Amino acid sequence: MEPIRVSPGEPGRLKVLLPYSPERVAKIKTVPGRRWHKEEKYWSVPAYDKAVEKLQQLFAGEQVLVSPGVGQPQAPREPELSQAQAEQVSDLLKRLRGAARARHFSPSTESTYASWTDRFLRRHAGKRPEQLGEAEIAAFLSHLAGDRGGVAASTQNQALHSLLFFFKEVLKKEIGLVNGVVRANRPARLPVVLSREEVVAILGKMHGPPRLMAMLLYGAGLRLM
Repeated sequence: MEPIRVSPGEPGRLKVLLPYSPERVAKIKTVPGRRWHKEEKYWSVPAYDKAVEKLQQLFAGEQVLVSPGVGQPQAPREPELSQAQAEQVSDLLKRLRGAARARHFSPSTESTYASWTDRFLRRHAGKRPEQLGEAEIAAFLSHLAGDRGGVAASTQNQALHSLLFFFKEVLKKEIGLVNGVVRANRPARLPVVLSREEVVAILGKMHGPPRLMAMLLYGAGLRLM
């Protein structure tokens, strides 16, 4: 079986390339804060103290390759909260989770929304939640794309959707256009398609009903589905 590879990921996280097996997926899902990056096809986990050691214990008996320089990185620290602020954030996150469950969101989506909202509120610990709005959201998203080393565009959008849900469903506040955001760069992705010559060559090797079906698929554009 292919080895598991651990390398630096987004700020405060470790990237885990996990060749698929049901057993491996079941194990990685036991890690608190784990996240599946659908577009990039990899898992990530928080870079908490002894994170690498925990992964090696979790996948004991398997080959876990760790990139040079990846030891025990510390996650970026958000501003400390007073007891009153911490209690307020905790209450807001409980309400957010309740709203997510009422809409039958998956547990992973619920955790993701709560995580981004927690980070957002901690970053603006000096302000009352009802005072926050478009400007603070824009600054936070720009911070993710620039100041923190540049997250993926999908991650930035994930943070935006999390905050929009929080404002609408918990604070009962509609958010308008979030302008002035420094956008994260999307990786260039070239589609893998057959050339016209290759299509002709394939169809030329087919006969009968299969050839007719293939010609319909290509001629009518149904291959896009």
